[in-house]
Amino acid sequence: MAKHFDDLGAAFPLFAAAAEEAAEYVGLGTCSLSGDSDVPCFRLGMGCALMIECPECQALNGLDCDEREDEVCHECADLVHFPGDMPEEIIVSYAALRDFRAAISKDTEYGMITWEQAQSGLTHGVPGGSGLRHSERVPLVEIGDDWIGARLDPQVMRELLTTPTYISWQGERWLFDGGTPGVYQGCWTQADFKHHAGTQDPQSFFEQVIESKERWMWKALEGGRISVYVFSMPSSGKLRAHWDMD
Repeated sequence: MAKHFDDLGAAFPLFAAAAEEAAEYVGLGTCSLSGDSDVPCFRLGMGCALMIECPECQALNGLDCDEREDEVCHECADLVHFPGDMPEEIIVSYAALRDFRAAISKDTEYGMITWEQAQSGLTHGVPGGSGLRHSERVPLVEIGDDWIGARLDPQVMRELLTTPTYISWQGERWLFDGGTPGVYQGCWTQADFKHHAGTQDPQSFFEQVIESKERWMWKALEGGRISVYVFSMPSSGKLRAHWDMD
């Protein structure tokens, strides 16, 4: 039976799927930051940052784990150095990740969230706001040059940054319940939808969750031609999902 992070003593409020569905999870290892060994660890690469204090003003700055370059502090413009003792493969423990010593960027239905967006409470957004979710609980804001982002609670953004990303074909798209992130339940098969449908017709239940009446998709799911990523909405327990294919 697949293990969940709860079973490993590494619970994530927004990730209820099996641990093997987390893109960054590498199993038990030694943390590159703390040196703690035999603990649940996560690999940091593209889209991830080490959160380093500025030596001058102590502001937290995210330094890209892929580029590994020094950066100018976003507060005081002093130089913040990427740690020179980091191994080729940087892995961080659950404790270090949850303590915001590292950040894992997330793409969401409100736009991209990185550590920089968490500073301002405004997602990176998209040109013209095309494809962004519209909710009366989340203001959309013009950032400039017709670029539209969404206003979110910085603490909500930080929670996402300290949560692993789920494995997908075309990239994650974290779904929301108003301004609250959904809880990721997993990549569901047709059997999963039949199991969770209860007394409801499984295909109707599936179409309700993915918010689409495209009849071909149920057959495509049966054949494994599409992948469906399911979230539960905290306020209602309702399920929502997005899908993609190879």
